[in-house]
Amino acid sequence: MQRRLIDFNLPELEALTKAMPERYRLMILLASWCGLRFGEITELRRHDVDLTDGVVNIRRAVVRVDGEFIIGTPKTDAGRAMFRFRRTFSPS
Repeated sequence: MQRRLIDFNLPELEALTKAMPERYRLMILLASWCGLRFGEITELRRHDVDLTDGVVNIRRAVVRVDGEFIIGTPKTDAGRAMFRFRRTFSPS
């Protein structure tokens, strides 16, 4: 089954983010701006985020296989190990 991608413009993304409970808002932004997968986002830990240098390290990901959650490395090693985010993305 092929999934249909939905493109959001900036006002739509802002509305979606604001409509979410506060605890999920950063997940929406990481997924949309940085292309992170759900399994990568849910396995982020505080020490993975460096606000000083604006870097997030993707070290783990979770997948569900036969009803069990398995924690392992990200789906793609290259390009998923670390990414930088802009100042406008970081908390004030």
